[in-house]
Amino acid sequence: MTDSILVVDVGGTNARFAVCQPGARPDEVITYLVDDHASLEAAIRSALATLKAKPRRAAVAGAGPVDDGRIRLTNHRWQFSADGLAAAIGFEQCVVLNDFAAIAHSLPHLTPGDLQPIGGGTAEPRAPMAVLGPGTGLGVAALLPTDSGWQAVASEAGHTAFAPHDPDEAALLAEIWRGQDMVEVEQLLSGPGLLTLHAAMTGLAGKAVIAGHPTEITAEAAADPASVAARTVAAFARMLGGFAGDMALSFTARGGVFIGGGIVPHLGDLFDGGGFRRRFEAKGRFHDYVAAVPTSIITEPNPALIGLSALLAQR
Repeated sequence: MTDSILVVDVGGTNARFAVCQPGARPDEVITYLVDDHASLEAAIRSALATLKAKPRRAAVAGAGPVDDGRIRLTNHRWQFSADGLAAAIGFEQCVVLNDFAAIAHSLPHLTPGDLQPIGGGTAEPRAPMAVLGPGTGLGVAALLPTDSGWQAVASEAGHTAFAPHDPDEAALLAEIWRGQDMVEVEQLLSGPGLLTLHAAMTGLAGKAVIAGHPTEITAEAAADPASVAARTVAAFARMLGGFAGDMALSFTARGGVFIGGGIVPHLGDLFDGGGFRRRFEAKGRFHDYVAAVPTSIITEPNPALIGLSALLAQR
């Protein structure tokens, strides 16, 4: 393909690779477990061999903070840099950015078919937008309008301290807090966080902890609405709603708040009925402000790749 580009989305568990034209949606996406390769460079070489492509430019999103084109993944040993990948692979241009900053770049390009609205609210045109999502960790970013176009702003808000909303959540926090200096929001609102929540809730209920994977919790929650697992998922949805409302206020996101990540799109009715939107709007004097902000789940499976493609098209 003429002027084809490589777009890569690297999380704590999976890495996704695609080759496409700048600004186009990828058609073929290759997914590897990050544990299956010694480095991102090795994974890229394998993906390009499979795709039979030699793109001249690349954009890579990683789950961690980026400093001068360098990144060390927060929840994995991989580390890499834009200059290092360009030299090793032979790219003429390589860009590295935070994974949720990449998803933020996708927001203007998502269609109604890529989204599942939750609750009311109406987006204001050319207003800031926010995106967050639990997966291996908890990603957060914003997309801000500027005179020269949209600007993505990465955030490490997932590592701020969790604040309980009611006595039940205060009891959960006390149960989880033991032996720690603080409890990060990510420790509760992520895949591992769902396990942490379930362990705390089963402990408070005086029951044995049996869940070893988040899918066990969601399966039990779907089968038994009265189970601790169902209460765990409902608490997860409420807490995520509260945090999403915080991000709406933090970024004045009148253009909408979007939920990405690998967990929420698979919860279905368990999430929608779990009080997310009620907690999102529970902001005291700013209830009306937040109630006007629309919220949506991103159902498109590869928004970061769309965002990376859009970014290279701008450049």
